[in-house]
Amino acid sequence: MATTIQEIASTVLGKRTGEVKNYSPEILVPVPRNLSIEYAGIKMETLSGEGFDLWYCYEFRCLTNHGLPLAAVIKFIFPHTSTNIIESKSLKLYCNGFTTERLGDTKEEALNKACSIMQADLSKAADGKVEVSLVNPGKRSTIFSRFTELTTLVDSGIEISVYNEDPSLLEIESGSIEKEYFLKYDALRSTCRVTMQPDSGSFYLYYKSKKHIKEESLVRYLASFYEEHHFHEEILVTAYSRLEKLLDPEDSLMTTALYQRRGSLDIGPCHYKNIDNDGVQFITYNMKDPCNFAYDPNNLYR
Repeated sequence: MATTIQEIASTVLGKRTGEVKNYSPEILVPVPRNLSIEYAGIKMETLSGEGFDLWYCYEFRCLTNHGLPLAAVIKFIFPHTSTNIIESKSLKLYCNGFTTERLGDTKEEALNKACSIMQADLSKAADGKVEVSLVNPGKRSTIFSRFTELTTLVDSGIEISVYNEDPSLLEIESGSIEKEYFLKYDALRSTCRVTMQPDSGSFYLYYKSKKHIKEESLVRYLASFYEEHHFHEEILVTAYSRLEKLLDPEDSLMTTALYQRRGSLDIGPCHYKNIDNDGVQFITYNMKDPCNFAYDPNNLYR
């Protein structure tokens, strides 16, 4: 039997749809954040820290008033405080709806008008202030060079047998010296809760604490998402919540998941708290900078 969240999300997801070439804001499907993560016993209003969901549309098209086709990469930043997330297929169809829209006499005017329209529509649908901007493909940035792949830190013969999310897999030990950890896991995988199609990406973890989360336990825990059926944002918030409970309240923590592009869209949700480290500030800043993050060479999927 389908859950309420699946019924909402499947408005267009998992269904055959024709090509959308005209502006159609009504096609956007808002999904309540709290409803989407209730399975993990998490409520957004009680979740500590800050965060955002970072989306890129790589195949945006529209026209000038003279009929000239234009192409651009568009960035969307949804605050974690928004009431809703947006179902990804409906966002793709919405973006496709600008294909035949004539929006300005010049390229700059048309693309800026598109961003303004999308910002208003998405902020309304998400019930939160969404940022929309153009990406400059001529700029490059390297922001994840300090992160070490977790599987290089553990025995290659590590045995994994749990493929559904299980926080009891996480193990922590106490120490006397505060340390910083920059870790990533490139084999993050889960499946869409409606279509059951695989979602692949990289998980990035930074924390600063006297406590140490054992790397083998992190590998086992992140592997336990392998057969979970949830949206990207749900996976990220769940992992953040589990890890936060292991650390002390004053510890720094940042989790980010960068997912592989599907259907012209990709997403990079991020959640963090007590971030005062210059290196991590640089990362969170660059993730939100419309000129940088989409082309980071350290991201295998971009």
